Amino acid sequence: MIKAFIVFCVFVSILHSKPLELDINAKNAILINAENGAILFEKEAYKKVYPASLTKVFTTWYILENYKDKLSKTIKASKSALEIVPPEKKITSNYLLKPYILETDGAGFDIVKEEVLTLDDLLHGIMLVSACDASNVAAECVAGSVDSFMNELNSYIKKNGIEDTYLCNPHGLHMPEHVSTAYDVSKMTKLAIKNEDFFKIFTCKFYIRPKTNKQNKKEIVTNNKQLKPTEHFYKYAIGAKTGYHAKAKYNLMSVAKKDDRTLIAVVLGCSNSDVRFEDTKKL
Repeated sequence: MIKAFIVFCVFVSILHSKPLELDINAKNAILINAENGAILFEKEAYKKVYPASLTKVFTTWYILENYKDKLSKTIKASKSALEIVPPEKKITSNYLLKPYILETDGAGFDIVKEEVLTLDDLLHGIMLVSACDASNVAAECVAGSVDSFMNELNSYIKKNGIEDTYLCNPHGLHMPEHVSTAYDVSKMTKLAIKNEDFFKIFTCKFYIRPKTNKQNKKEIVTNNKQLKPTEHFYKYAIGAKTGYHAKAKYNLMSVAKKDDRTLIAVVLGCSNSDVRFEDTKKL
């Protein structure tokens, strides 16, 4: 009788620990428990792919872990940080241009040369509206140059056991060697949301950018459809970051909380924008 009961308990345990079986469109996906890192679902989660603007989460996390004391520091936007070219020019150069150079179709914070902003302003622009220009200016603010910043960031990533990620720029515009994995993004997010300053910006839905020497003050609103009244609003989502470029397709990292349980979902390589939100809801 006791033996039968033990067998039954083992069977129930196995049944309840069975991974989720879901039909996910994303080429790469993962769902983890934010508290203990348990993997609840994965699909090609360890394959190196292009993270696109999910890169900006790495950038923001690193800055807030290492340069919190500089949040009120002001910086004058340099010409090099704002250099911009058509995407085709990078392609025809065989990607030999500086990897952080901006592209004409990339998202931005409308920063102009010699505009003075605080690091805090820049980080809100990075996370709320996926600003590529703010990413470059923030990198220069803390490290002196974008190249130096990338050396620091990649070293920090490896130091934290994130093994299959290498980033060429702080914003995620395409470079052939600029790669990560769904697993690495989830692992980084698990670390990042423990940082109070990161969590505050990550969960922020709107921000007032103060008046600068070049522009009037402006309210910026998150561009993430899970966090505002849209067809993809998800009431349990507390923070999210989208990503897209032609090579990466549509990416999304999202954190949701219900009761005392917090989950991190990452979907990469979705065929269109709607699918990434639908896949995340399934997870």
